[in-house]
Amino acid sequence: MSTVTGCAGVEGGVQQGQAPRRAEGGRRRRGINAQYRLGLYISETTAANDALEAAGERVDRKGDELANKGEFNRRHNNTLRAIADAERAVTHGQVVLGDKEAPAKTDMFNVGHVVDIAITGSPDTCLEVKVPSPLTVAHNGGGGAKPPDVGDRYGFGNTEEHYRILTLGCKARGRDDDPPFDPATGHGRVAAVRGHYHHALLAKRNRVVVWLVESTGGIAPQPLARLRRLGRLAKIKGARDSTKYGLSRRSPRSYLTHHTQRISAAATRSNAKNMRAQLHCLKQRAYRLA
Repeated sequence: MSTVTGCAGVEGGVQQGQAPRRAEGGRRRRGINAQYRLGLYISETTAANDALEAAGERVDRKGDELANKGEFNRRHNNTLRAIADAERAVTHGQVVLGDKEAPAKTDMFNVGHVVDIAITGSPDTCLEVKVPSPLTVAHNGGGGAKPPDVGDRYGFGNTEEHYRILTLGCKARGRDDDPPFDPATGHGRVAAVRGHYHHALLAKRNRVVVWLVESTGGIAPQPLARLRRLGRLAKIKGARDSTKYGLSRRSPRSYLTHHTQRISAAATRSNAKNMRAQLHCLKQRAYRLA
C-alpha cells in the first residue's frame, strides 16, 4: 500500500450542547481520522490486532482494511450534499440531485448513467462525485487504457486518472499490432473506452466535471479549480452567495475556505464512522479467537 498526497481540509470540533455519549463518539472518530490520515497505527485496534497476530493471522495496524470494508454510500452521499451546497450557494441555475431509484430524473442531462449533480445553464453542467480510498490492497501496474497506481509519487496518483477515464472515456491510440501502452516510455496502443458520460459530452454537449474527493480528505485539482472560480464569483460586488457561514469567531468567512473544509470533512468524517463500525467487527473476530 502506498502513501498518497492530497489537498485536505480542516475538520471542525465538537459542537457545544452535545450529549456526552455523542461527544465521546465524535472524539473517538476524530482520533481515528487523525491517525489514519497521518499514517499512524490506529490505537483502538491495538488489543484486537495483538490477539489476531498471536493467533497467526495477518493484521493491518494502519486501518486501510477497516477503511476499505463496509458500505460506502454514506461517505459518497454526505460528500455529495456538501458539494451540492457549495454549488447551490453561488450558481444561478437549478441544482438537480440524481437518484438511482429514478434515473429518468436526469435523463435530460445524460443517458445510460445517473448524474450525481446536474446544474442547468447554457450548456448544462454534470458533476460526477467520486469518494474513493487511495489506499487499497490491489495494485495496478498500468498498461493500455489502465493507468498505473503512482500515489507514492504524485498526489491522487492512485485515483484521479482511473476515474477520469471511467467517467469521460478515452480515445484509441496507436496501431492494432503495437504493444500495450507503457506509461514509462509513453509509447504503445491504447484501446478506446466509452465513458459513463459519453452521451452527455457528444450528444448533449454538456460540461462534465469529475468531482474527486479522496476518503482522506484530498480534493483533486479539477474540482478544486472549480471551487476557486466559484469563490472568485462570490467576491464580485453584488454577487449572490447564500452560504450559511458559522457564527463562531474562528469560522471562515471565505467561500473557498468554508466549502473546502466542509467537503473535506464530509469525506473524512464518514470514512471514520465506517472505520469505527468495522472496528467492532474486528474486535468480535479477535474475541472469538481468544
